[in-house]
Amino acid sequence: MYIDTKNGKKLYLSKKGHAVKGYKKLITDGSHMKKGKLRANIIYRTGEHHYIYETNSKGVIVHAYADDLQLKIHEGRKPHNPKTPDKQEGDHAGHLVADRFGGSGDLDSLVSQAKKVNLKHYKNLEDTWAKAIKEGKKVSVDIKIHYEEGSLRPKSFEVEYEIDGNAYKKLYATRRNLKWRKYLKMYLWRFKQI
Repeated sequence: MYIDTKNGKKLYLSKKGHAVKGYKKLITDGSHMKKGKLRANIIYRTGEHHYIYETNSKGVIVHAYADDLQLKIHEGRKPHNPKTPDKQEGDHAGHLVADRFGGSGDLDSLVSQAKKVNLKHYKNLEDTWAKAIKEGKKVSVDIKIHYEEGSLRPKSFEVEYEIDGNAYKKLYATRRNLKWRKYLKMYLWRFKQI
C-alpha cells in the first residue's frame, strides 16, 4: 500500500503499516499536533485503530486512509473538538473517520462539513460501511479532501472505498454554488460510467 504525497514522493507501507526506509516518515507518537493544531506536510496515525492521515503545507487534512476499517472498541460516544478550521455558520465539525469506527475526536480527524453532508450523505456512507463490517466483510476507505485556494474549509470530499474487493466512489461537495453543482453532477455521472 502507498499514499501519494504532495511533493510527488510516495509513502510505502509494509503489510504491518510501517513506513519503508527512504520515504516520508509516518508519525505514530502523537507529535503530529503542536499546541492543538496539526503540523504541515506530515503523514500520521491517529484514533483507536491508528488510521492514516496526511496534511498539506497549511496543516489541513488532505487525505485519510483506513486499510481495514473497524468498529470502535470504546463504549458510548467520545467528545469531539467543535473548532474546525474555517467553520461557517451551520457547519458541523465532521469526522473523516467516525467515532463509531474508532476515529479521533480531535482536529487530527475532523474538518468543517456542511450540515447536510455530515448528517445525511456522509452518514449514509458510514452506515453502509458499518453494516458491511457487522456482516464480516472487509472495508477499506481512501478519502481525499479538496480545498479552494486560500480556504481551510473543504470544498469537496472524494471517497473511494472497497467492500470485500468491490470498489465504489463518491464525491460530496460542500459549496452552495450552482456552477459547482453542475460540475458535481458531471463528475458523478462519469463515476457511474466506470
